[in-house]
Amino acid sequence: MIKWILISLLGLSTFAQTITAKVNSSQVALEDSFKLTISFESQSNVEPYVSFKLNNGEIISDNTNDASRMMVKGIFAGGKMIQKKIYNYVYEIRARKPGTTVVKDIEVDLGGSVVKHRSLSVRILRQRAALQDYFVRAEVDKSQAYVGERIDLNYYVYFKGEITNPEFVKFPVQKGFLKRFELPRTNVERVSIQGEVYKRLLVYKSVLYPEKTGDLSIDPIELRIQYPDYKSRRRNAFGMSFSFSSATYKTKVIRSDRVKIKSIPIPTENMPKSFTGLVGQHRFELSFNKSKVVVNDVLEARLNVVGDGALEKFEAPRLISSDAFEVFEARAEMIEKTPLDKNKRFDYTYLAKYSEDIPKNSLELSIFNPLTHQFETTKLEIDALSIIGSGTSSSNISSKEATTVAKEAKENIRSTVEKNIQQNVMAPVFKPSQKRNIWTIINYSLGAIAVFILALTAFPYIRLFKRDPLNDLKKNFVYSQIFHYICTYSNNKSGDSLGDKIENSNLSSEARTYFSNLVENASKNEYKGAKLPLKFEKKYWNELIRESNESN
Repeated sequence: MIKWILISLLGLSTFAQTITAKVNSSQVALEDSFKLTISFESQSNVEPYVSFKLNNGEIISDNTNDASRMMVKGIFAGGKMIQKKIYNYVYEIRARKPGTTVVKDIEVDLGGSVVKHRSLSVRILRQRAALQDYFVRAEVDKSQAYVGERIDLNYYVYFKGEITNPEFVKFPVQKGFLKRFELPRTNVERVSIQGEVYKRLLVYKSVLYPEKTGDLSIDPIELRIQYPDYKSRRRNAFGMSFSFSSATYKTKVIRSDRVKIKSIPIPTENMPKSFTGLVGQHRFELSFNKSKVVVNDVLEARLNVVGDGALEKFEAPRLISSDAFEVFEARAEMIEKTPLDKNKRFDYTYLAKYSEDIPKNSLELSIFNPLTHQFETTKLEIDALSIIGSGTSSSNISSKEATTVAKEAKENIRSTVEKNIQQNVMAPVFKPSQKRNIWTIINYSLGAIAVFILALTAFPYIRLFKRDPLNDLKKNFVYSQIFHYICTYSNNKSGDSLGDKIENSNLSSEARTYFSNLVENASKNEYKGAKLPLKFEKKYWNELIRESNESN
């Protein structure tokens, strides 16, 4: 079991503590108001301070002095009860003129830490638009965003009566955006639009990231719905008049309007060289499986990235710059928490080529924070790495042992061989008989004659085998065996990499080409999960063994 050594876990202080701010409508008429709700949790005894600025709007009512703004909830943590306070601040806002009302600089001071939220905007109509009984609308959490900044998009169906399950006629393409999406399963909720009560159903959710600057637009969505059309009828029977109603279902295709998004560039002023291209809050975690390796041993590292940016476009950063390691291509994997929220993981593989001590280093990764409009940098510390020129396992090598491990390995091998020779390779010992007679001599003679006759009889059927050293390799033709056999029959110094051993050998050019391709494919199968075919060419292996014997 590989024990991962945690090198660094650094993040933004506001990542764990977040607030939620939302408006109840993305557009209202000038004479109507809208509601702003700011929600968050706190365990502090300090009364939080909520603040924001309004562009083209005024507060006409709020619940800041009302007990309804807070609810206390008890939770168990660490075997004891902890009280958690849940706050919901609600503000009723009315615009002063048609256009756009912007709620910006949203902050909550929790007594020592200040948590910020991105700006919100509401479109203000000059007069109320004529609403239909059935319509679909695209709603976004912002109308202006930086390139690579997250935009939350929801498509809602609004209706007054009853409808069947909507059917999609056309899905949005969202050209100019990187997108994630899901088809949610939600319940119907009641909302008020321009003073009228509607039912609302969320049918499509998406997260968008602008890929270029300029004026972009959110594509419309088309749905097919069925709704009942009630007709009242009157009948006369037995001199009396009766009225009743019946319904027939009608089909209607509804289409949302396009929504404009202004995409602005990330400022280049003070942009650090370590900028990753990520926008928004992120956390980085880096770990290595060991800090000391031997030549031709493998070192592994893992980088986890957690955040709300466009991680699909984030490439693996370079961790080690030393030529003492052969670097394999990092394997990237998107980890899906939900269809809209994902993390990214990079797995690195390095092969030690020769002995070297690599000093302690650091990796800087920078993101752009759209709330503060500033670049923020996280520094990950990388401990010193040591490559030891020996074949000894590096699972538990101390720094003191590192300097003498090769010498001790040779001495251990020599002493083991001498001990085995002394214990197992011994000449036969004959104990002379104290008394011999004629019958003993006759018995020995007859036994010898019987063995001789048996050997003559079985001789035609006896085949003498000479063990082929390549049999085991052919049966288990994998990277570890290939590595072992090349090192065994190579006469180069132990500090060379496997590729150097092949390139500097006296093999024919065809053999060198064969072994180079074989090692490359085998290493990809072993460390990168590939399934490349490995062809066993006995003539080239015999050439390798023959070269080794001739050199010796």
